[in-house]
This record gives sequence, C-alpha cells and structure tokens, in this order.
Amino acid sequence: MLEIEKVMRQSLKMLTYESLNDYYTVKRTEWVAKWPGQVVLAVDQIDWTTGVEGVFADMREGKMEAYRDTINGQIREVVQMVKGQLSNQLRTTLKALVVLDVHGRQVVEDLIDS
Repeated sequence: MLEIEKVMRQSLKMLTYESLNDYYTVKRTEWVAKWPGQVVLAVDQIDWTTGVEGVFADMREGKMEAYRDTINGQIREVVQMVKGQLSNQLRTTLKALVVLDVHGRQVVEDLIDS
C-alpha cells in the first residue's frame, strides 16, 4: 500500500508540474478542460500566489488594481464556459474554480483597500 501511495503522489506531482508549464502556453479556457480537476485547482492557486507575489515585488502604483482586473477577466471566461455544454466533471471543476478565483479577487481587493 505504501508503494501505491508513493506512486500516486509522484503521478500528481508530475501532472501538476506539466499542467503548470502548460498553463502559461495555452489559453486558460482550453487548459482548464485539459487537466484533472484537482490539478487545475492546485495550479490556479499557484498562479494566483505567483501573481500576488509579483505585485509585491513591483510595488508601482496601480499594479494591484491591474492584477484584480486580470482576475476579473479570468472569472468572466470561466463563467462563460459554465453557461455552455459541459461534462458533469468539468462543470464541477469550473464551479470550484470560480469560488477560488472570487476568493482570490476579494483578497486582492482587501489588499488594495489597505
């Protein structure tokens, strides 16, 4: 059983790494349909964290607002996808993705306010 768990962890790590690389080369709406839900949600959070850290590294005026606008665009794209014909699995992934993205946007808005 321990060997199975080890292989499962290695597989998820490999999939997440490949998906993260793919995230920056493929349109996001295509990317989200291409990868398993768990991997999509993990990579989305990695990208959000990287984006916020990037804003903090470059504290120019308006950078946080620009990042919020980027997040809003991503949310709009996913909402448009949800309105279409989807498999139950993809629809479930997209609903969770919207929740995470809206939460991330709220955190960014709180940072802007403070």
